[in-house]
Amino acid sequence: ARCHGGEATWLPVADACVGYNQVDAALDALLDPDAFDALPALPPRFANYGREVFLVSRHRGRLTTINVDAIRSLTSFAKMELAVQPGSLLHPTVDCFTRPGSVQLIHPDPAVVQADYDKIRQLEVSGDLFTLDDLP
Repeated sequence: ARCHGGEATWLPVADACVGYNQVDAALDALLDPDAFDALPALPPRFANYGREVFLVSRHRGRLTTINVDAIRSLTSFAKMELAVQPGSLLHPTVDCFTRPGSVQLIHPDPAVVQADYDKIRQLEVSGDLFTLDDLP
């Protein structure tokens, strides 16, 4: 895996679930060999379960509001990174470069993480995550 993939927005999820991450381990290997040698040979049992959810825009228009309260109210919500703001022109997502943002979910119960993931996808499909003005 690439250490820098996804602008490292996955770091909080890795840290909360595994207890360490690939970036810190690589730096320790170079700068603090004792810390690197102290890492377990295999990852421990997960302390939490997590997901980074790349948001998907299914619609096109001028963004007027983002329903951040619906995301922040999720039980497993940890963090949200938005690449758009009200006034932005939103197009349907076709790749990682056109995603409008991401949400990091973390919780000890994997069923809670799954339910929150499903809720995000439901908000996207229904059009309730992004409020858009139609374009002429």
